[in-house]
Formats: sequence, structure tokens, C-alpha cells
Amino acid sequence: MLVYDTIAARSNPGDPSSFRLSLCSNGADTEEDVTAQNIDTNHLRFRPGKEANKMLNNIDTKETG
Repeated sequence: MLVYDTIAARSNPGDPSSFRLSLCSNGADTEEDVTAQNIDTNHLRFRPGKEANKMLNNIDTKETG
């Protein structure tokens, strides 16, 4: 049995940007059987707010080297 869970947190209360931690783990029959070893994968996701999105859209890149 696979269990998916998501934990979301705002990076700054005044900014609508958020980080989300997504975990995929093997299920356990009891609470006592749940350990860090049950976690198969984890992903940290960033969802930019309007201001951060504007900044990301205006990034100018140039080749170096």
C-alpha cells in the first residue's frame, strides 16, 4: 500500500508564494510501525505568488564562457 501526503507552508505570510512537501511512502498497519524508512520519495515544490512570478518572468539570461 502506498500512501501520499502533502504538507504546505507559506514562505512569508504577506506573500502568496508557498512551498509544498510531497511524500510517497509505504503504508503501515499501525502507528508504531510508521518510521522514516517508510518514505520512498519526497519532493519540495515551490508555487510562486504574483510578485515572484513577475520576477521570474523578467529574468534576463546570457551565455557565459
